[in-house]
Parts: sequence; C-alpha cells; structure tokens
Amino acid sequence: RSLLFVPGTRPDRFARAVVSGTDAVVFDLEDSVEASRKGEARDAVATFLSRRADGADGLRLVRINAAGSEWFADDLAFVAALTTIDGVVLPKAETPAQVEEVARRAASRPVIPLLETARGMLNALGIADARASIPALLFGAEDLTAQLGIPRTVDGEELLFARFQVVLAAAAAGAQAIDAVFTDLRATDD
Repeated sequence: RSLLFVPGTRPDRFARAVVSGTDAVVFDLEDSVEASRKGEARDAVATFLSRRADGADGLRLVRINAAGSEWFADDLAFVAALTTIDGVVLPKAETPAQVEEVARRAASRPVIPLLETARGMLNALGIADARASIPALLFGAEDLTAQLGIPRTVDGEELLFARFQVVLAAAAAGAQAIDAVFTDLRATDD
C-alpha cells in the first residue's frame, strides 16, 4: 500500500494528493505542522474534507498528534466531528490503551498505530491486538532511530529487528504491515 503524507498547513497540495493514485492520503497534523499552526492545519483539513474532490480515490486518513501531547484532546475532538475520513493515524503509539482511547473518542473509526518508539516496538503485539479496528500497523523508522541515537543508513540494516517486530505483530493480529516512509525523493529507481 502507498500512503502520501500531506502537511495540514499546505491546502494547496490537498487536491493533487487525493487524485495522485495513492492508496491513502494522510492529512498530517503532527510532525509537518509547527506548534503555532496546529489550529490552522485543522481548519484547512476540515475545509477541504467538507467538499467533494472530483477524481479522488483512495482512503482519507488524518494523522493526529501523539497521546499526551498538548494537542491530543483537540485533535480527537476534531476527527470525531469529521464525517469524511476513513481512519486516524496515531503517531508514537505505545500502548493498547492509547489506541483504544483514540478509537473510542474518534467515533470508533479505524486506528492505524504508528510504531516509532522503543516502547511501541516492545508493545507491538499488544497494540495490534487492541480492542479497536486496526487495519494496519505503520513502522516509523525516522523517529525510532532518533530516539535510539543510531544513524539511519541507506540499506536500513540497523532497523531489521524493529521492522520484523511490526511485521510479526501485524501478521499475528490479521492486520497489514506498512513499512517506513521513503524520504529520498531523488532516488527514482527504488
């Protein structure tokens, strides 16, 4: 599956994203949005999603801010009010309880946990087995390597154990495993 992340503060990119042919567009309220612009991002995403996009295909997901962040409660209220999204991406997912809270407070929408911390990796199976609709687990290599203080290499060998944790947990729970984001946009042959 392919996911295209679009910053919530870039409404000029929304229409092109939803007709790009990707399997899902993730409207991002988290890492790509600076702290002072979180409300602006929510407003832009809500405005766009309230209109019908011609030629749009694929799923529409919203990546909220992490549980425990100062924006978490507002993000949950925001996604609960949206009627035109297919699911919620929970970054830095670390416990089944976090996933269940998002599902409960976001109108029982499917939750896609993003596993990108050491605690999240160690709890991968429990998160995948949470009492919520979890169609997939996402692997977050960039934040994980930053937390662990290890360099990110081209071949990603330093991430094999963590990557397999996500794949095994997803398979055991009957969910799909989705690999880390591809950040080298100049490499067109991979």
